[in-house]
Amino acid sequence: MPYLQVDLDGKKLFPNVARYAGITAGDVALGLLDVWEYCWLNKTDEISADHLCGFFGCDGARVGSALVTFSFAAACWLDDLTER
Repeated sequence: MPYLQVDLDGKKLFPNVARYAGITAGDVALGLLDVWEYCWLNKTDEISADHLCGFFGCDGARVGSALVTFSFAAACWLDDLTER
């Protein structure tokens, strides 16, 4: 994917993800861009809880759970994240 597409329905969920994870909606927006950039440049679709902590500036597992809860990531991805 050459760019990250977040539709308006997704953007409306940024505040919900932010409240769940204890960060700002701006942190969610930038964090998602950072995830996309990392995956694109490294040609991977895998990231760790430590990556999420760096990208979003808080507890990576909590952010991962928030992203799954609000459909920004698949539940199987969260299972992989917690196993690492």
